[in-house]
Amino acid sequence: MNENRERRTHTRYSAHHLRVLIKPYGAGPDDWGKGEISSVDFNRYGIGLETTHHFSVGDIVMMIIRTDDASISEIPGIICNRSYSRDGFRFGIRFEYDESEQGNTLSEQLMMIEQKSSTLH
Repeated sequence: MNENRERRTHTRYSAHHLRVLIKPYGAGPDDWGKGEISSVDFNRYGIGLETTHHFSVGDIVMMIIRTDDASISEIPGIICNRSYSRDGFRFGIRFEYDESEQGNTLSEQLMMIEQKSSTLH
């Protein structure tokens, strides 16, 4: 029997209002993927993106996430899953940050974006 169980444990919010740039971890400053990324869904723990960029499960990436009034600069993430989409790939990316002061700041910024996203519904 094939049970289709939901693996997500946290509410996901539409991320169409977010603008995201992405590049492989360690890539140069001019390697940000521009104009090819569509945000699918989001919460403070991760983001779903569709892009023509090819990443593999387990790859570490850097992202810049922007809203109309906020920007999170260079947040690291790990590719947790990948599937093919009509125009490229759909990636599930889990945010990876440490619990240092910088990590706490990133967590707070992500929570603020998540709270704003929840009010858009």
